Amino acid sequence: MVDVMIKKANGTLVPMILAEIYRALTICREGGRFFQGCNLLLQLWIQEHLYHRIGYMNYDMTGLNCIEEYENRVVGIEFPEGTEAWFVHLSSLTSDKIEWTFGWLPVTEVTYMSAEVCYLLLMGLRSIQPYAPHRVLRQLGRFQTIPHDEDLSRQVVELGPKAVFPEGRVHQVWNECRFLEPKTLVWDLVKGEVEPNYMNWFGKRFQVPREPERPAKRPHV
Repeated sequence: MVDVMIKKANGTLVPMILAEIYRALTICREGGRFFQGCNLLLQLWIQEHLYHRIGYMNYDMTGLNCIEEYENRVVGIEFPEGTEAWFVHLSSLTSDKIEWTFGWLPVTEVTYMSAEVCYLLLMGLRSIQPYAPHRVLRQLGRFQTIPHDEDLSRQVVELGPKAVFPEGRVHQVWNECRFLEPKTLVWDLVKGEVEPNYMNWFGKRFQVPREPERPAKRPHV
């Protein structure tokens, strides 16, 4: 599968990398202690996403490499250090402190779902992961509506020697994918526009409980 993605004229490893990241995040959320994904790319994305810049930088138009230019973009930015510091920082974030539309890739025309289902299927090395771009339309430069609130964990397929590979299903989902045209772009890509009821829905849907304080360590006797 990797060989096909690399050798095709328009092939890319991005879907596979995303699938591995989503799988690793899910495992960590369920209590796993080791992140088996592309942690460096995830770190780049987090740091770019959580720092707001004035104006929208489209690297697709400049010809610059967004990865190679990363160090230049974070000059002067002080990121938190340690778990507690990051928790405080994330808890204090507001919408005006976030970089909503990423300039890493072109957003003039984007794939956001399939015709019959509200997700796409990404093939990774260890699993097939559902991917729902319509849940993050602001990052695609679109007006964010309340997305389909469906439990996509049932669509995960763990790959292994005895696993049944749903090739027909994957082909169907991608052959019926839907696109958002350039005319659906919002006027201000930096702002991150949402419908009025979205924030209420988001607040109820994603409540992150604060971890209880750990007892102080006692000296060994």
